[in-house]
Amino acid sequence: MIVIGFAGCNDFGGKSKEDELIVFREMNRSLENSNKTIDRSNKNYLISLESKLYQDFTKTRAEIWKPKADSIQIFSDELNEYIEELKVELMKFSGQKTTGGSFDENNTVATKKVLVGRGRAKELLRKINEYKLSILKVDTLVKEEFQNNTVLDSSLKNISLLIRDSSLENYFNKSSSIQTLNKLIRFQNDIRNAEAAILDFCDRKVSNICIDCTGIDYFIGTNALYFKPGQDLNITAGIGEFTKIYHHVIKIDNKNIEVGWDGTAQYITKVGKPGKYSKKVEISFTKPDGTPSTLTKIIEYEVADCPK
Repeated sequence: MIVIGFAGCNDFGGKSKEDELIVFREMNRSLENSNKTIDRSNKNYLISLESKLYQDFTKTRAEIWKPKADSIQIFSDELNEYIEELKVELMKFSGQKTTGGSFDENNTVATKKVLVGRGRAKELLRKINEYKLSILKVDTLVKEEFQNNTVLDSSLKNISLLIRDSSLENYFNKSSSIQTLNKLIRFQNDIRNAEAAILDFCDRKVSNICIDCTGIDYFIGTNALYFKPGQDLNITAGIGEFTKIYHHVIKIDNKNIEVGWDGTAQYITKVGKPGKYSKKVEISFTKPDGTPSTLTKIIEYEVADCPK
């Protein structure tokens, strides 16, 4: 599993409008690509659970958790599609004639008409609150795992900002079209990351009960792939609780990372100056036959050159 998100630039003081537009265009493009990547990964969880319906040692558990995972996908798709409709409407009000065509990115009237004047911002807030309640009600174990879990809080960080802001007018009213578009795409990114976290949980609830498994279930996640200088990069890595795996060691850039009681390791560091970087994550473990093995993933991330 690889969960990715986006930590963007918020301060554009001292830069020209064109500079701001360039940064927002790049952020939006990167976020849209991120959303597509996470969506593909989430579909793979459902494929994995579907395949486990036809394996003797996972069939019973898969029959329980596959429908729950389907519900998570339905809730996520419904909210994502609603936000997509808002994006389309926003761009039309900003002068877009055809899908993918240009629009007035500096338009501040469109946001007021689409999200404030028509009450869509309040409707969006209601749907977001309903979404959070719905995904936690899928199963008591999901609620226990994620209700006060930092993973879900992190995944829904942008949405949480909206929920905490009692004045929706202040959140949207002064935004240009491209700024509002950025906020909406971020919400979609949060939804996909939340969906990924719970689908991974569902999949592992099926995988982790194997008594004589020969496969290895591992996960590597990051809080984001795009940052501004000085922000925290957080990498979480772990391996499934298979009974025939006696020991595993996790390294990031060849440095041993302490493994917690739950079998996961967390690595946090502040990113530096703008540029493209990578971190090598290695999980070394003992196979059921007693032989050593290592899983390796390269996490690539980028620090944006944010205007100051």
